Amino acid sequence: MKNQVFVLLIHQARSHVYADLMKRYLSEVGIKPVVISSSPLTEAHAEKISLISDDVFIQDAEDLTQDGISAYIEQLKQQYEIRGCLATYEGYRLLMSWVNAECGVVDAKDDEIKRCFDKLQLRQILVEHNLSTAQAHLVTAELLSELEGQNHQLFIKPRRGIGSFSCFKYEPGLQYSQIEQLQAGMKKDIRFKNIFSGTYDFICESYIEGDEYSFEVIVLDSTVYVVGTHAKFLETMFGTTLETANSLPAVQLSDEQQHSGEAYVTACLQALQIKQGAYHVETRFDGSTGQWNIIEVNPRMGGALINQSVGVFAEKFDFLQMWVLSLVFSDGEKRTQFKQTLAQLRESKRRADNSITTASVFISKYGEPGKTLAKLSVDKLRRVPDICEISATVGTKLPESNRGIFLLNALWKVDAKDLANELPFLNQVLDEDLIIEYEK
Repeated sequence: MKNQVFVLLIHQARSHVYADLMKRYLSEVGIKPVVISSSPLTEAHAEKISLISDDVFIQDAEDLTQDGISAYIEQLKQQYEIRGCLATYEGYRLLMSWVNAECGVVDAKDDEIKRCFDKLQLRQILVEHNLSTAQAHLVTAELLSELEGQNHQLFIKPRRGIGSFSCFKYEPGLQYSQIEQLQAGMKKDIRFKNIFSGTYDFICESYIEGDEYSFEVIVLDSTVYVVGTHAKFLETMFGTTLETANSLPAVQLSDEQQHSGEAYVTACLQALQIKQGAYHVETRFDGSTGQWNIIEVNPRMGGALINQSVGVFAEKFDFLQMWVLSLVFSDGEKRTQFKQTLAQLRESKRRADNSITTASVFISKYGEPGKTLAKLSVDKLRRVPDICEISATVGTKLPESNRGIFLLNALWKVDAKDLANELPFLNQVLDEDLIIEYEK
């Protein structure tokens, strides 16, 4: 019998934190990780991923490609039983799907993932199924000319986007030359260029009213499991719209509204013919009308501290672990048992059972594009976070980009009954106690 391995696809050796977590989860089920990475960003990054596995393959390129790793995948198939492949980096989601298909592992198929990536097609499908009231169109010079002088509430965003890159409300006077400048910035963004996949279109869609929530979802064999719903708090800054705080659960939602939200997300994923995978589904809920609407369906885990937040809330598993196990348990009794576990972890069921005891609050701070960070200190925070990830190094010049550039993500585990009071207090703690300074 061949030894069992699980393939981790890593972008420029950056995702070592998630790789460390996956190594632990895989160890618990007796499976060894194998790392495939594009050229490491630095020697330090290379050293960190070398600690994940004895088997590390580096493709000598900025981005992993199917052609660049196919021979190594064939070699692995000869040596091992490959139990799955996972990439937390969205730019490799299609590559991950291809590896899983090559190895007989159950995962979302290319067409399912592409329907989510294409925000114009996604919107059109939802409208066709009466699941969205928002209309979407490609942004062209002609469209902007037609909109001028009309009273529309509209939102502009990339057709294929990442990291909240250039998402903003439409304002009269917007020129197509401004869109072209944003497209030029997308093409220059070395870190995320492969995510855009050569698609630099922008779309213009009806502005969706309401408070924002993200549903963290695992789909197994066409059954949708919502394991947590984050309330999201937004600010417009640095040329885009950014999430500055999250809480799980969302205290604003009643149990009935949570249930209706889960039903709505399920209907949307069914309309998109989603049968497998992990999803971060961004929505808005208009409390005045009781209307849910989709913003985006991301075929991946949410960013920042979404994974750890789910872990605090669900207690037994974090989100990444659920995603790993959904791939490892591709069939048989263990898959059946895992479905039963996910059914018990549904937020609506846990609300009905009154079994939710812990909640999470996490807050994100972003840097000013193009500025050089002189100081970043959490030493004076009145409440020490349970998890604190500092993403920027003092002395680093931040990228000139219209996406969110994380400086810090901080998470606190709180009693669920105290969540409504803890959220504004912890926001105040970071606003007043966090020290951020830039070079003059």
